Amino acid sequence: MSDKDKMISVLNEVVVPVLRSKGFSGSFPHFRRILNDRVDLLMFQFNRYGGSFVVEVARAPVKGLIVNGKRIPPEKLNLYHTLSLNSYRLGSKHEDHWFRYGWPQLKINESLKKIFVDIYKKLANEVVELIETEAEEFWKNE
Repeated sequence: MSDKDKMISVLNEVVVPVLRSKGFSGSFPHFRRILNDRVDLLMFQFNRYGGSFVVEVARAPVKGLIVNGKRIPPEKLNLYHTLSLNSYRLGSKHEDHWFRYGWPQLKINESLKKIFVDIYKKLANEVVELIETEAEEFWKNE
């Protein structure tokens, strides 16, 4: 299993149940919560070179959006549909924030990787904390 696969597995184990408990639907990496007055969106995006990911959040109108002349209903919206709207990257209040779990440029042997095993859960818990604080604040106040 690759480092990315391990990270996704832990995010599914730790973060996705929290999202579900908050009323989010969707599947990894795109989630949405349809409320009376808005749609809250969350997306995980992995670095194409490996070793890190970001979590972006956005809001959309509860009626959905028109994208390239096509109506996207709220139950089909994802963050890519909101490129013209404001979005926010979790952890980026002061700088661009990436959750770093790997070192793709280094060849790390298996015994060294065992030392860093807890990094996956640490990052997943950090994502949960930022959803509770920054994301909820963004969705309510945007």
